[in-house]
Order: sequence, then C-alpha cells, then structure tokens
Amino acid sequence: DLLGRKKMLIISVFFVFLSYILSPYCNAHGYVALETFLLFVACIAIETAFTVIIIYVGEIFPTTIRSTASGLLYLSSRIGAIAAPYAVFFFSYPQYIVSILLLLSLYSIWHLPETKGKTLPTDIEENLLGKKEGSFKMGEIIEEENTNGEKTEMTKV
Repeated sequence: DLLGRKKMLIISVFFVFLSYILSPYCNAHGYVALETFLLFVACIAIETAFTVIIIYVGEIFPTTIRSTASGLLYLSSRIGAIAAPYAVFFFSYPQYIVSILLLLSLYSIWHLPETKGKTLPTDIEENLLGKKEGSFKMGEIIEEENTNGEKTEMTKV
C-alpha cells in the first residue's frame, strides 16, 4: 500500500518486460545463470502483477459491475494460460510477442486512475474522482427552472 496499485503494477509489468527482452540475449551468449535469474525475476513479477490486478479491479470498478469485471479478468487470464503454450508453435521468438503485449499493457496501465486513498465507486455514474458533472445522489437538493423562468428546488428521491 506504500506505492499504490498503479505504480506497483507498472513496476512489476516493467520487470517482466525487461526479463523477457533480455533472456534471449543471455541464452544466445551462454549466460545461463543470468537467464535463469531473469526468468525467476519475471515469475515473481508476474505473481506480483496478478495479485495487484485482483485488488485493483475490485477498487476501480463500481459495485454494480465489480463481480462481472472480476469474472472477465479471471476468464481472460485462463484463456491466456491456455493459449500460451501454443505460441511456441506459431512464433519463432514468443518472448518478443509477449514483450509487445507487455508494452501495450504498460501503455494501458499508465492511463488508468490511481485508487490509493480513494473511496470505492458505488454506481456507474460515479467515477473515482467524485461524481460526474450532471449526476446527483438520492436526497440531494437540485435546482431547476420551469417554463415561466421561476427557480424551484426539488429533492431527488
């Protein structure tokens, strides 16, 4: 909780990216110990990223769609786990394909809001920065002009 979800996710995905880019170089030049270390770092970083994503999805989506978003997260991760072994058969350097996907992930994560210290959104109209312009909550007094130009106050129930 010290760094926040977004920074921790960026750091862990970056370490996975770095490890996947450098491991073929180490393999080609005979640095087996360094390659093993990099792949070990990648495994730890992947587990860290997945743990942070589980928490982050629960905080970023509103209560009304939180379980659906979590379900889609697990579904997409299982599809990736099923498809990953077959990448070796279709691509000569699958590390580079994974690295490109990791760069796309880093770009996407960069544009997500930080949830550290923020309240959880409860409905779709409410975003992480507060309520959206033009929306209101139950019991809130709103002011409207009628057709005669008179202002009236109403309480939203």
